[in-house]
Formats: sequence, C-alpha cells, structure tokens
Amino acid sequence: MATVKDWVMLGRPHTASLTTAVMILGWLVGGGALFSLTTLMLFIVALGFHWSGFVHNNTTDYKDDLNDAAKSHFPMNRGVITIEGAKIAFALSFVVIFAIGSLLALNGAYPVVAITILLTAFATGLLYNHLCKKSLTAPLFIGVSFALLPAYGYFLATAEIKPVFWLLVLYCFAQMLFQIAIEGYLKDIESDKVNGLKKLGAMTFILNGERVFSPSKAALAFSAALKVLPIIIGAYIVLLCSAGWQGILGAGMFVLFTGVSIIVTSRLMAWGKFDRRVKLCSLTEITVYFALVWAFAGSIGILASVVLTVYPLVYFVILNRYLWGTIVEPRV
Repeated sequence: MATVKDWVMLGRPHTASLTTAVMILGWLVGGGALFSLTTLMLFIVALGFHWSGFVHNNTTDYKDDLNDAAKSHFPMNRGVITIEGAKIAFALSFVVIFAIGSLLALNGAYPVVAITILLTAFATGLLYNHLCKKSLTAPLFIGVSFALLPAYGYFLATAEIKPVFWLLVLYCFAQMLFQIAIEGYLKDIESDKVNGLKKLGAMTFILNGERVFSPSKAALAFSAALKVLPIIIGAYIVLLCSAGWQGILGAGMFVLFTGVSIIVTSRLMAWGKFDRRVKLCSLTEITVYFALVWAFAGSIGILASVVLTVYPLVYFVILNRYLWGTIVEPRV
C-alpha cells in the first residue's frame, strides 16, 4: 500500500525549486511584492503544476521506466501505485491546480491572458511528456511550458508588456532548451529513446572497464550554441536593469554565475569518464538560474535576489532529505 511519501515522490517535487522560483520571479519583475499572499499562492500553484506534470510523465513513460534499473525505486515501478491510480491523481491535481491558478489570476492585473498562459503551459508540458521518447521536437514544447511560468506570474502583477518581459520568457525558454536538449539527452544517452546528442554523433563506450563519454564536433557546436543564447539574453537584461548600486552588484553576480556555468558546461561536454555528470547537470541548471535572478537585481532588489537564491537551495536539500535520505543527490 502506498504511503504519503510514495504519493509525494510520484511527482518528484524535489526538482520543483526552480519551477516555483521562476513563477515568483515573473511576479516580481512585473512589480509584485515579495512578501505577499500572492507570492505564497504562486509557490503553491507552481509546486502543484510541477507535481501534476511529473505524475503525468510517469504514466506516459511507465513501460520504458519498468525496464530502467535506475528507476526501480519509483513508486509505480515498485508496484505501490498503479498506473490507473497515477492517472486519477494527475486528473484531480490538474483540475485543482488549474482552478486555484484561475481564481488567483482573476484577482490579477490581466486575468484572461494569465489563465490562457497557465492552460497553455499545462498543454505544452503534457505534449512534451507524450513526445519526449519519440520526437526531437519535444524539447521545444517543454521549453515553451517552462517559459510561460514566469509569464503567468508577470501578468498577475501588470498588464503592461515591457522589454524585460520578453527577455525573461526567452531566457527561461533557452535555459530549459539546454537542460533538455543537452543535459537530458546526455543523461539518457544509453537509452533506446530518441536522443539528439546521439543523432549528432556523441556516444559512450567502455574503456579499461569504465564508461567513457565521447562528444562529436557537431554535439559540441550544438551545445555551445544553446549555451550562448541565454548568456546573450541575460546580458541584455543586465543592461536594462543595471542602474544604481543594486544593478551593479547584480551585474557582477550575473558574470560570476555565468562564468561558473560555462566552466561546468565545458566539463559536462568534455571527453572522459561518464560517471558523476548528473551532478554537473544539476550545477549547470542552478548557476544558470542564479545568473537570471541576479541579472534582475536592479529591478527586483537585492533582498528579493537573495531570497530567490537561498530558498531554492534550502527547499531542494529538505525535499531530498525527506524523499531520498540524501543532501544534494536525488535518486532519479
């Protein structure tokens, strides 16, 4: 019989720290207050959105996950939650979260647009779940889904579409595109599903008893192109938000986190032992997100930037400890 922890684990909420943070960031960029009821409700909506989406992902990937030894600990793989139960959980969570998100939007600055954005984010995320093992276009759909999360938060705060809105959305799209089209494919490079890096000639092989990753020139070029995209967008955000000492400090932090991210990515895609690259993926994701938050420091303020830097880390550690008994290395 499934425990409460099994049901929580089903939606992999430990990875929701950035999902919640970017939605709140959109609210703050639009002019919303950090310490407000809306901020709390956005956290709840984003967390529910994330949980519901991953429950759906478990149902679409169920047959493949059964043959993946690395996922033998998943609740559905262990047989404590059936696929029928997971489908019901998804349906109920979708209805509840969309209802809460819609009610929240009705009290926002641009209700119709915010509700439409939330529904589109759900739809493109579910479409990704159906296509991720079948089509190389799948990363585009999850990129759109993720990019719409800050857009939803933004239109709760204002109906005015400023240049920073488009930059925020584009940055999040580029961030998720790299996360799935490079990191996601790298993690699954030995699986049988459609894989963009393998299509570009990257591979793994056994050398002296150890698994080795060998990137192709095409894979390296593709990775570099996707890496440069959010850097360019982020630099433009910095230029627009760099007024005053908070903006200057934010610019410095943006450069710092971007630099760390570039170094980690170069190691991630380098020829060598394949082991422990999952940890590098996590480090790349968090530093790219930190760079975005601090690029907006001149707009949202230092306090908000610090909060959006610290709380995702605290949340991640607490959830990992609860679900997996680890600090920073989840079993996924």
